[in-house]
Amino acid sequence: MIEFPKFRLTSQALNSSAKKLVFFNNILTSFSQLKKSLAIKSKLSFVAIIVALLIIAGAVLFISGRPDKIVRRQLVQQSISIGKSFDFPIREKNGQATDGVLRMTITTAEKTNQILIKGRPATTRGGKSFLIINLELDNPTNSELNLTPVELIRLVDGSGKKYAPDIHNERVAVKPISTKKTRVGFVINETDLAFQLQIGEVGGKKELTNITF
Repeated sequence: MIEFPKFRLTSQALNSSAKKLVFFNNILTSFSQLKKSLAIKSKLSFVAIIVALLIIAGAVLFISGRPDKIVRRQLVQQSISIGKSFDFPIREKNGQATDGVLRMTITTAEKTNQILIKGRPATTRGGKSFLIINLELDNPTNSELNLTPVELIRLVDGSGKKYAPDIHNERVAVKPISTKKTRVGFVINETDLAFQLQIGEVGGKKELTNITF
C-alpha cells in the first residue's frame, strides 16, 4: 500500500505557495505583453488563449506539486576493477582437451540493488543485493567456441559452502578470433563487502580469488 504524506503548513510549503504566486504573476504579465504584441482585436479570441494557458499552467503546477509522488528505492551501486585472467583448455565435443586455450577475464565486480534481466529491471528486497561479475571470453581460434561460465564460477561463503550463480547465460557462443562480454551474478546480503570466488572446471583444478569493496 502506498502511504500519502500528511499535509503540514511549514516554511517550505509557504515558500512553495509564494513561488506559485510568482509563477501566476509572470503568466499574467506574459498575457499582457502577448496582447500588445499580437494586437488581438477579438476579445473572444484573447479570452480563449487565456483560458488555454491557465489550463496548461494549472496542469504544470499540479504535476510538479502533487503530494502523491511515489518515492522509489534509490539505486545503490559500487564497482571495482579486477582484471584477473584464467585459461581453460578448448575441448572437443567428446570432452577431450586440445592444444588451444580459451581465456576468461574477470574485468570488474559490482554490488547493486537493481539490474536488467532480459531488458526488464529486477530489484532486490529485504536487505539483499546483487554481486555481478563481469567477464570477457577470448577466442583465439578460427572456429566458434561455446563456454558455460556458470559451471566455472562458485561463490564461497565463510563456512566453505559453494554457490552457483543465480544470474547467468547457460551457454555463451564466442565467435572466431573475437572477445565476448558476459556476466554472472549472485544474490548476497546488502551489508557484505568481502567475497571469495572459486574459479575452475567442475572436474579440474580450482583457484580462489578474493574480492573486497
